[in-house]
Amino acid sequence: MLTKLAHLLRATCEDGIVKKDGEEIGIYEYREDAPYPLLYYMATTDVPMQEQLDRETLERRGRESLMHLYGDYVTTSTDVTSVRVDDQYYVTLHFMHEQQRLESYGFGIVLRLDGVIEMISAPSVAYEIVPSHVHTTPKQLATRVAEATKWTLRWLYVSQNDFVGGDDAYHLVYDVSYGMPVVEMNGEVQNPAVSELTSEEERWGELTIEWIRTHIHDATLRVEHVLIEEEIVHVHVSRTYKQLPVGDSMLVQWNQPLQKVEEAHMTHALYDPIDECAEPLVSLEDVKAKWREDLRYEYVWFPTEEVEKEGQIVQQFEQSFIQLNPPHTGNIQAYDAKTGAVIRYKLN
Repeated sequence: MLTKLAHLLRATCEDGIVKKDGEEIGIYEYREDAPYPLLYYMATTDVPMQEQLDRETLERRGRESLMHLYGDYVTTSTDVTSVRVDDQYYVTLHFMHEQQRLESYGFGIVLRLDGVIEMISAPSVAYEIVPSHVHTTPKQLATRVAEATKWTLRWLYVSQNDFVGGDDAYHLVYDVSYGMPVVEMNGEVQNPAVSELTSEEERWGELTIEWIRTHIHDATLRVEHVLIEEEIVHVHVSRTYKQLPVGDSMLVQWNQPLQKVEEAHMTHALYDPIDECAEPLVSLEDVKAKWREDLRYEYVWFPTEEVEKEGQIVQQFEQSFIQLNPPHTGNIQAYDAKTGAVIRYKLN
């Protein structure tokens, strides 16, 4: 396997050091007793970025590099996922069981956008499949989640950086992200408990609103959540426009003994003008119907706990679910209340 790594990097590998033309370019860990002996490679030098490659080329190069190194250990079908994060491209070759992906378990490679390999990794332990206790189908789960979802009408800043087709403007939306229930591993659907603010939490909320209006901006605000710890009080507040929350909540942290603000994390939502009417043109019932059509789940094997078997640590997997989205897009955040269009997170 070290010979394959050396060939891939066009370098030499010895004593945990990778050298090219006599100079160190990276480090690696190789253990014969590991299930996949080449545990990782990491580049240690920084060279100027060359011409950027397209997504398809990076994914193909990543997949071929992983198969070159670990192909002898791929005894079942594999599933390839890839995503760009800033100036890096991550490709993962997932193991499969009964045509279902082992989530977060596989061979990974990180490429710069010019194709230079920055990191390679393999699981450090073997895996074991635990018999499934799931009796819900993905279609049944999607129906239950759609029925249990709670909706919020609010103003969302649909930025180009964060959302597919974003236009850097505020939209009146039916937000689904804060109201989605929790899906348990066995397919049960649970709505998180929502409790009213206590009198002490209300007091800290009022102090926070007064502090923001006095020191930052005199906006219409409402308290979303308060967490009181021994020393620090965390208060989340939102600006409202026409009685609807604007953007993401803002956080103010208080030193409780001193009754002083230690940190304040504000966003542009505190100041931004909004020119739209607050009346939706699409009914919530129509949006719920669209949500039922758009919501998809599929089976995955999800890592649970590591156990010792015959002197070796084994990662156990149990069957669970993952929300299924179109390639290179994230989960649904909201639906536009004027057009009914879906608003999805962007994966670069």
